[in-house]
Formats: sequence, structure tokens, C-alpha cells
Amino acid sequence: MRSTFLFLVSIFVLWGCHTKKNIALTNSERKISVDSLLTSVNSTGDNLQWLSAKYAIKVENKDGTKSFKSVVRLRKDSVIWVSITPLMGIEVARLLIRQDSVFMINRLNSTYFKGNFDFLSEKFKTQLDFNTIQDLLLAQPLYSYSASEKLWHKYDKNLDEFTLSTVKQSHMYKDLDDDKKEKLMGKYGHLWHTMSVSGESLLIQSQEVYDAATLNKLRIRYSNYKDRDGQQYPDDINVEVSGIDTINTKINVSSVSLNKKKKISFRIPEKYEEVTF
Repeated sequence: MRSTFLFLVSIFVLWGCHTKKNIALTNSERKISVDSLLTSVNSTGDNLQWLSAKYAIKVENKDGTKSFKSVVRLRKDSVIWVSITPLMGIEVARLLIRQDSVFMINRLNSTYFKGNFDFLSEKFKTQLDFNTIQDLLLAQPLYSYSASEKLWHKYDKNLDEFTLSTVKQSHMYKDLDDDKKEKLMGKYGHLWHTMSVSGESLLIQSQEVYDAATLNKLRIRYSNYKDRDGQQYPDDINVEVSGIDTINTKINVSSVSLNKKKKISFRIPEKYEEVTF
């Protein structure tokens, strides 16, 4: 079950939060400021208070392929509840995430884990908080741009996509010598982020975060958006975490309900033993 926990962390984590920036983005087809673009992207979830979704998940890594199902219930800015079941439908794990704490029950060996984001951030050598997990699940931007940093931007006419990046995209896709990398990290920090947004719908198509210090990379792709209770939500989410090892996770949304209050139940049985990782 340790591998299941590591997978959950890799799926629901890594780098970032919200966005604000004022830079003009112009081209022959579309003219929109980056501030207006990000405001439009962020506003897609303004009225969303509850998410309840069922996912079919396939995980591929060096050890092979595993498939299972998950039910997620999210109350915005409050709690995220996750139930994990293999294909036969019997729950094997349950996860509860709050603003300051993380709990996990392992029903296979009657154990539980409890910790906070400080512990997890140190354990997995990456910035981790509740908002990051929430934004990933809601297809919202993962990164917060500071007012002082420069933002690279472009519009691809063929794809009809805006791309925003905290560093030149070429730096994220090629090997850099140590001196060049140190210079860039000194100027922009060690976390480099890029996001592609549809020019037509202004919905996020992909996000990527590269940790120049550890060489870890997170890439998320959203596709097949559909109207769900008046909100746009993707049918398919692909998450790739790469570094020393690569984990590719394909998430298919089998059902979604939005802004409908759901029961969230999480109780650790008295006989369960606490474990650490």
C-alpha cells in the first residue's frame, strides 16, 4: 500500500497555486492581456463549491500497469475525500485531505497514516499544499506568478492556443549545463511553469512544471471538456510525473456532479495501527 500512497501523492500534488499578471498578449488573430486571460481561466471555477466524481485510473511505470477506480468528493477550500477500489469494487484505501492535514486508511492490512503538508513536502522534496491538489482536480492553474517576474507568452495560430511560461520554453525541453541552470534558478527560482489555454474556450489544455533543482517534471493534459451542471469539466486527464522514475497516469472521468452536497465519512477504526513512511 506504500506504492498506492506514493501514487496518490504523485497524482494529487506538486507545485503551485493561483495567478495574476499584467502583460499584453497580441497577435494577428486575437488580442487579450495576460491578466484578462488568467482572470477568465480562474473564473471557470468561481461558482463551484462541490465536486463529486468517479474516475477509472490506469497507472504505468517501470513495474508495469495497474488499473483501479476512485471516487472523489471535494468541498472547495475545505476537504477532499478519496476512495480507492480495485476493479472488483471493494474499497482498499480511503484518503482525507484538509487544509492542514492528510489521513489515509489502508483496509488491506488494517493500518492508517496521518501527517501534514510540511511532512509530505519534506518527504517528497516538493512544495505541497491543499490548494495545489484542489486546483489539479478542478483543472485550475497550479502556479502563482509574482508581480516582479517576467512572463514569456505566445499564440499558436494553428493550434489556437495561448502558451504562458515563467521561463523560455526552450529551457524546459533541453539539457542545460550547471552554470546556465544555476544562473536561471537564481533569476527565476527552481520551479518553472508553462500552461497552454484554448484560444476559443479559454480552458486549460495542458500544464507543466519542471523542478530545475531535482530534474522532476510534472505534465498534465486535459481533454474532451463537457458541460457538467453548467460548468466545463474534462472527460480525460493525463498526468505524467518524471524524474528518476516515470509514472504515467491516465484518468477517465466516468461521472461527475457539481455543486451537489455529498456526505463525507472518514473514521479510523480503533484496532488499526498507525504507520509512517
